[in-house]
Amino acid sequence: MNLQRRLALLEKQIVSEPTLLTMPDGSTVSMPSRGDYLVRLFAAMIGGEACGPEQARHLDLIRSCTASHEPGGGRLVEVIRCFLVGPVKKDRLQLARSD
Repeated sequence: MNLQRRLALLEKQIVSEPTLLTMPDGSTVSMPSRGDYLVRLFAAMIGGEACGPEQARHLDLIRSCTASHEPGGGRLVEVIRCFLVGPVKKDRLQLARSD
């Protein structure tokens, strides 16, 4: 099985599950996870490309969210947030302690 066919099969498995964003008020917002949507959204943001209205709305949701759950345990929303929000201030950083 070649790599392209394998990737297509994996994308079919992921497409049905949405990305869930947790908002500051505790509500959750569903965002599509079709194919490589988040990768293309990230690339457009980094490349400075003009976003369509739906992409701009999704970037605003990502900027506002406090947590996310991506299909397959992905972390791309967190990476996008780093570029949208910037670094966390040291006084807001909570380090996990192992007692």
